[in-house]
Amino acid sequence: MSKEMVDAYRESGEIFIARAKNLSPTQMNTSPSSGQWSPAYIVHHMADAEAFFTTRFMSILSDEMPDVVPFNEAVFPDTLHYALRTAHASLALIEGARMASAEILNSIESAEWSRKGRHTALGEYSLHDAVAKATNHIQDHLAQIEETLKG
Repeated sequence: MSKEMVDAYRESGEIFIARAKNLSPTQMNTSPSSGQWSPAYIVHHMADAEAFFTTRFMSILSDEMPDVVPFNEAVFPDTLHYALRTAHASLALIEGARMASAEILNSIESAEWSRKGRHTALGEYSLHDAVAKATNHIQDHLAQIEETLKG
């Protein structure tokens, strides 16, 4: 199970990164309707989320039942200055975080997948849960980019 989980995690990141890198500046900054995020904002959000996910993985592996803190994505565009950031830097963060996390996850013993933290909103939260959430999260936001571009 663990190898398949890491492969899915790694591949979902590679697909997202490749798609985002192939967007033109016009596509990256496409303004969607009804207050949705542009592809650039989605890329920035994913970079911020990957920083949280990577920290969660390391914390769950390193500490006994650590607190897993949720992030408030609603405030990130303003407080983390999405309008002033470059997609290039955010993509580099996603790529680096995914590569480093995949290396860590590939090196752990199968029993470590059941290590847990305590998510302040969701309760007990295993490493397996955290990696599945990160994999699904990036896939969902890739679909969001595609929907925005159809627009």
